[in-house]
Amino acid sequence: MTDSLPNEGELLARIAAEAGVSDETVKEVLAEARVSLSRPLPAQRSLLAHRLYVRGVKAGTTAGSDGPFEVDVVLGPGAWAIASNINFAGKSTMLWALTWPLRGEPDDTYQRSDTRRWFEYIRVDAEVARVPVSMRIRLVGGVVRQGVLLTADSVEQLTALEGDAEDGPGVRVVDTADTQDAFAALVGRFMLQRLALPPLQVFTAHAGAPDEEGGVRDGAVTTHGWPAYFSVIAVASGSDSVLFGRTAVGQLPTRYMQVFLDVPFAADIMGADASAKDAKQVSRHTARRASADAAARAQQWQPLHDELARAKDRLAAVRAARPDLPARLLQAQDATRALLPLQSQVARAQAAYERARQARIQDDRAVRRASESTAARTLFAALDPHACPRCETGIDHDRREREAQQHQCAVCAAPLAVADVDDEDREALLDGLRQRLAASRAAERAADDAVKATELSLAQAKSAADL
Repeated sequence: MTDSLPNEGELLARIAAEAGVSDETVKEVLAEARVSLSRPLPAQRSLLAHRLYVRGVKAGTTAGSDGPFEVDVVLGPGAWAIASNINFAGKSTMLWALTWPLRGEPDDTYQRSDTRRWFEYIRVDAEVARVPVSMRIRLVGGVVRQGVLLTADSVEQLTALEGDAEDGPGVRVVDTADTQDAFAALVGRFMLQRLALPPLQVFTAHAGAPDEEGGVRDGAVTTHGWPAYFSVIAVASGSDSVLFGRTAVGQLPTRYMQVFLDVPFAADIMGADASAKDAKQVSRHTARRASADAAARAQQWQPLHDELARAKDRLAAVRAARPDLPARLLQAQDATRALLPLQSQVARAQAAYERARQARIQDDRAVRRASESTAARTLFAALDPHACPRCETGIDHDRREREAQQHQCAVCAAPLAVADVDDEDREALLDGLRQRLAASRAAERAADDAVKATELSLAQAKSAADL
């Protein structure tokens, strides 16, 4: 039967073929999960207690038995029992004292709340896989203050020590601890190593976790160490419903039996199963978070998507309503070219208006001088020059004022000889000047109307060009 089991190479090849990966990849995955394909050798597992020694002080008893106590019980191979026909004689307390050092931590099954504080020293000498060991605990008020593991060349060297003595021939200290947790870790590490027992990993669902798709529930990987193994070999309570151990979660009773019977890869299969369930849980949580994140992002981005759609609609409407730019550009160019002749017309009209205005001003002045100046009466028939006939120097306003007021010629500045002028001649000349003024005013108005008309045409052309 044993020879028919596949060897490590065959198992590796089968796994690689089924997974469709290389042998090296399988090795890396198995190493990461701490799974070994090597056929385990038969383990030697034995635990034999040789001596139980306890010391302490009773207090608070109702039977009046308070005071110091010291119990030294020699044990060994074969069947033995702690029995008494008296209730509260200390049977459970002695089992509690025996299991604490061997288990690394007290067992609630045997513990009595009113006796723990009595103990000051507990010692158990035993052979673990034929290795002599003495496990000792010093307590103060029921609290561990020191834990010691001793070993020797033979168990007789340990059992020969008196009481709490720790020095003797061949006796050596394995390790010490100063707290309950440190002592439990020390005993657990020692027992698992000496008995070749691997820690068992079980995926346990959280209490009250809801069922998900496929009936799975969230949980966590729980590692069971030496205290769980010890509960298999400890004396069980008559009210317990589990044959091996204290719990049936994760098929632990069956797994314990398989490990103790050296069923190949029992612990590795448990560890791989727990790792697979934990990895699947991580994948579920990752998918759940991704789905929740996607829903949150969709809810957050939906307003942006709606606004983008509205913006696209507005852009399409603007593009549909935009003018024909090339046609408008040609129209603007034509309007710009049309401005040039209009601007020239406005300039010419303004120049003509300015000339008409100047002529009207001169005619207005001539009528006023002829009407108001006595000296001007002598000049009605004379010329009214604007410049010196010889040097062409312009006759300014001051010269004309002196001519009108002081009777000095505006051209040569010589005194004027004022002579009487006939009233009929004067009226005839004034009438001629008034007609000339009326004509210049009419010409000025016509020039002003022409300027306004051309400016209006120019403004309309500019407005068209701006479109």
